[in-house]
Amino acid sequence: NIITITITIHASTHPRTHLPLPIHHPPVSSTKMILRLQAVSRIPTFRTSFRCFSSAADHQLNINFAIIKAEEGKSFSELKDHPVLTLQGIGPKHSEELEQLGMKTIQQMADYKFYHLSKAIATLAPTEETGNRIETSQLNLNRGLIKEFEPYALQDLLEQPVHALQGLTPKAGERFASLGVKNVGDLANFKYCRWAEAIVTAAKFEE
Repeated sequence: NIITITITIHASTHPRTHLPLPIHHPPVSSTKMILRLQAVSRIPTFRTSFRCFSSAADHQLNINFAIIKAEEGKSFSELKDHPVLTLQGIGPKHSEELEQLGMKTIQQMADYKFYHLSKAIATLAPTEETGNRIETSQLNLNRGLIKEFEPYALQDLLEQPVHALQGLTPKAGERFASLGVKNVGDLANFKYCRWAEAIVTAAKFEE
């Protein structure tokens, strides 16, 4: 364990010089030291405060099913800058396809705007009331969709090819298809983007 200990000692003083008398203690283990401090803290002339942190060895947290064996010891902060090959299931061929799509690192995959747009569509689709859009509604995704798909309902957009998203070409659609992503709904649930996003988010809360 890593132990941070702060001790304020009001010791006895020499009757003539009024200088603090030396205190001698033999070396003790961290466990014994804690027990001694706990005992001392109950004595009015002493004040102790200490804080104990669990070492990394005490933690059970891991994401072993999401990353390759060689990187299991890395922190979230380190992993976010690693190449997408770090994620289990992405081989050299898929890595090349992802790089062509603009996703070379886990951070880039987490930030991928087409994934976030697709996820927004998928998240909001269940809130949509079919055929009951009011005439004065200003809701639109015109900056995220090509012209042909701008009038579509959210639920219908999920079934459309990824090149319905403004900025993705049919060629990009072919690359995604090789990764098992055939439509907007698939991209919204693309597990590698979800893993990457979770890793980057977790890194923000890492000590």
